[in-house]
Amino acid sequence: GFYVQRVPAFISWIKYISVIHYTYKLLLGAQYSPQQTYECSPGVACRVADFPMIKAVGLGRLAVTAGVLGLMLAGWLSAHIAYLALIWIGKKQRR
Repeated sequence: GFYVQRVPAFISWIKYISVIHYTYKLLLGAQYSPQQTYECSPGVACRVADFPMIKAVGLGRLAVTAGVLGLMLAGWLSAHIAYLALIWIGKKQRR
């Protein structure tokens, strides 16, 4: 989480229904590649993929991540279209 260091096991599944999780993963994938290195100590290069925070999210399977985010967008859009359709039908029946 943003503020919690260890998320309890009984609520750790919530990240999989969060748009923020998938968006953050795609942003990390756009910014870094697994083979990229950074200077972790003077004269020592470490892989970006081994950085603890990036390792927790992961840099792999970005196509699946984009697909899940697309499905979430489609669900959001269909819910809003259905809501607008119900409003339109309700106004039509009141006449």
